[in-house]
Amino acid sequence: MSLTNSNIVFRKLLVSDYNTNYLNLMNQLSTIDKENITYEDFNNFINSLNLNHEIYVLDDIKNNKIVGSGTIIIENKIIHNFGKVAHIEDIVVDKDERGRGYGKIIIDHLVNIGSIRNCYKTILNCRGYNEDFYIKCGFKRHDENVMAIYY
Repeated sequence: MSLTNSNIVFRKLLVSDYNTNYLNLMNQLSTIDKENITYEDFNNFINSLNLNHEIYVLDDIKNNKIVGSGTIIIENKIIHNFGKVAHIEDIVVDKDERGRGYGKIIIDHLVNIGSIRNCYKTILNCRGYNEDFYIKCGFKRHDENVMAIYY
């Protein structure tokens, strides 16, 4: 699915998105304490992102609403002759907007960014209940083990 709806725009996250529903959207992905995120904090965060860490949104400009978001992080490696790996993170589509193909649009755009940036692979972790969605987006199961230490 592509962006045939001219009211939907794929773009980088902006500081001005602080004043949209963006923090509420991210709260649908994971718990955040949005009451303690000030405009200054948000501004500092956005401005601290480097070229290898980009956050994108799907913006419904007609309704002034962000309907989805995703992050791509490009990791520079020594292996593969100083190759690069694209990591996709934090994919979320607003619960009221699901089923419209927005998740696939986000994934397709992020995978394309990885390709344009000459990454030799794009990887992501997902929960089991999301696996079929990512398979539809062209991903294949690579490994069964995801391990983490949380602090």
